[in-house]
Amino acid sequence: MATNTVTATLTDFMLPTAQVLGIKDGDWIHRGDRRKTLNHSFFALGCARAGLDILEQAASRSKASVTLKSTWTALDRQLSQCRTQVYKAQADVQAITDDGGALAVNHRLQLRAKTIDLAVRCTHAAVIVSKGAANTLEHPAQRVYREALAFSVFGQTPAIMDASLAMLCS
Repeated sequence: MATNTVTATLTDFMLPTAQVLGIKDGDWIHRGDRRKTLNHSFFALGCARAGLDILEQAASRSKASVTLKSTWTALDRQLSQCRTQVYKAQADVQAITDDGGALAVNHRLQLRAKTIDLAVRCTHAAVIVSKGAANTLEHPAQRVYREALAFSVFGQTPAIMDASLAMLCS
């Protein structure tokens, strides 16, 4: 329903070969999902950074708590590590077609879930430090938090959903 996907049955319809754009194998979409597992992760990483920017701004105030500053430091470190892992895994596209392909795909799924989780946590922290101001739709913390929610489902497959849900329980 969400993608407005439709089906149609054509009877006695002739399509000239010159107008055929392409014919794919029956499992082409599943192979594509394996290769593109991390593609939407970059949006989530950027969203996490935006949340941390809000946190950093709050931490720069003279009356900022030690906890706020240490939270920014910990989340910033996690984001840097996660970004490095995602770039490394994304660069190794060959790994998903090798004998260890299932392991590589599972690793990529875990990374995708990690980027989603990190975006939600960083933007939630931005909402927390913004206090009541984050309740307005125009506030940057509100906007990036809504983006994190959206990025948690962009390009989602059943495998990504499972990895994300499993991360919530760990």
